[in-house]
Amino acid sequence: MGGTNNGMDPESIALVFMFVIMGVTILMVAGIGAVVFWLFSRAAAVIPLEQRRIGPGAIWGLYGAWMLAAIGVMSYGIITSDPEGGAESGGFLPFVQMIADLVFIASTAWIMTGLPAGFAAAFSSYSPERVPAGGHGRVLGVWLIIIAVATGVTNLVGNLVFDMGNPFDQMQDSMEMQQGAGSPLGVATGQLIMGCGQSILGIVSMVLLIVFIVTITRSRGALLKLRHEDENPAPSTPPAAPPAV
Repeated sequence: MGGTNNGMDPESIALVFMFVIMGVTILMVAGIGAVVFWLFSRAAAVIPLEQRRIGPGAIWGLYGAWMLAAIGVMSYGIITSDPEGGAESGGFLPFVQMIADLVFIASTAWIMTGLPAGFAAAFSSYSPERVPAGGHGRVLGVWLIIIAVATGVTNLVGNLVFDMGNPFDQMQDSMEMQQGAGSPLGVATGQLIMGCGQSILGIVSMVLLIVFIVTITRSRGALLKLRHEDENPAPSTPPAAPPAV
């Protein structure tokens, strides 16, 4: 095996580089996801049990399923990586990716419909003038579900129509194309189109997710305030004494 100056050939360096990328990506996804799902579970926890549509335990269970699916896709991608294998190097990667997308879509649908419905049920026991206006994130949740489905569709189209193959192979192919004369951007036209579409969907989803979290956090605060007011009613003001004559 022909080595480089430090004893590692290009294939070994590329493999180490992929593992580093995978590790950093998993840590970032796990960390950000944990914060987001904590905010979800925190909001769900204030909804009375009989009015919940999803509870904190189920939310953390979905986080675990989501992380396992993401790790599974990345692990399978590295295991089956073979830059010289072409489009076939991914093996069953499109199928694995589809399962992960279905897990993500199902998790998104359950959370994005369950939390607004739970808050709506909880606020229904109070008089309308005391309840904050709005659907408690219901419309935002529907849009997030639509984007999750669209993302899954673009992944499927990218794998089946544009033959995008293994993403780790794409990284190595991109580096080779940049070094050669194949493409100044380092990607094929189809991959560039799909990549741009997925990036746009990702940005829109991130913005809507932030607004959704802000909305349910406000609903959480409003519900806690109503509960506090009911548990600690303001003392009645005694009638004023008549003025002395």
